[in-house]
Amino acid sequence: MKGFIIILIILIISFTAIGQNLVPNQNFGNTINCPLGLNNTQVLTDWFNPTGASPDYYNFCATNASGVGIPLNLWGHQFPQIGNAYISLVTYASPSVLPEYREYMEVQLIEPLVTGKLYHWCMWISPADSANLISNNIGISLSDTMVTDFSSQTILNSVVYANYLQITTDNLGWTEIAGSFTAQGGEEYLILGNFFNDTQTNTVQIGQNTLNGEVAAYYIDIVYLGEISCLGTETETEIEITIPNVVTPNEDGNNDLFRLDFPFNKVEIYNRWGQKIFETKDNDAYWDGRTTAGKEVLNGTYFYVIKIKDETYKGYLELLR
Repeated sequence: MKGFIIILIILIISFTAIGQNLVPNQNFGNTINCPLGLNNTQVLTDWFNPTGASPDYYNFCATNASGVGIPLNLWGHQFPQIGNAYISLVTYASPSVLPEYREYMEVQLIEPLVTGKLYHWCMWISPADSANLISNNIGISLSDTMVTDFSSQTILNSVVYANYLQITTDNLGWTEIAGSFTAQGGEEYLILGNFFNDTQTNTVQIGQNTLNGEVAAYYIDIVYLGEISCLGTETETEIEITIPNVVTPNEDGNNDLFRLDFPFNKVEIYNRWGQKIFETKDNDAYWDGRTTAGKEVLNGTYFYVIKIKDETYKGYLELLR
């Protein structure tokens, strides 16, 4: 059996292709080594934690037991928007837990901003699954000097350049937040986080007694700041995508393979625990119910990630022998 869908794709020219991104390591993929546990941002290149709080970094290379693996980790279950990594920041904590607690990440831009020039910024966010709350006030701050307060876990005193006032609720996918501003000139350090106090921050409860309690936290991926709008130029085209939802590798000639009849960049198959069991970039290779090493896997539900140029398709399929 196959799932047949016709998708109207909005082709968006990547900002990395149409203008220089002044943010180094924009998707957090560059590391000194693989993260081994929480409070681990020191393994990142370029980015650093400017306070005594504990933001977290996640990478496919980390184990599930570390709590910072992908897609399954301490804060929930999520694949990167692009690449192999992302970070998370707590944007609000209940006053009964940690009043005014905030987490931030900071980076030095590739070059300082120019006085009077219009700049655009954007990043992709996704609410963490295992927190009870979601909040607004995710934004950016800029400074001409490094801003740090390593003795504090509370609100960082820095000038806010842009602030997202809405509450993002989609924890299945990623939401792009974006804006623009005119530079004062000389700004060289970018900081991500919530720079407003508890009374100025709106929250919505989304869970009960989840793992991480009365806090709001967001995964963050792909941070951009540059002279070109994040949205790029849009064109439309209609294509037909046929993705199997059942594989029965019993050599009867029907649905024996997870076969894709369209060009792709990469296919990944994960088991229910988020462990990658199969990967290929070869358009002539198909999944037959075995791991990349050739070992047969058990019947059950598996998760696929299919990357086609700038698009990513995710879904589930059943393996029945």
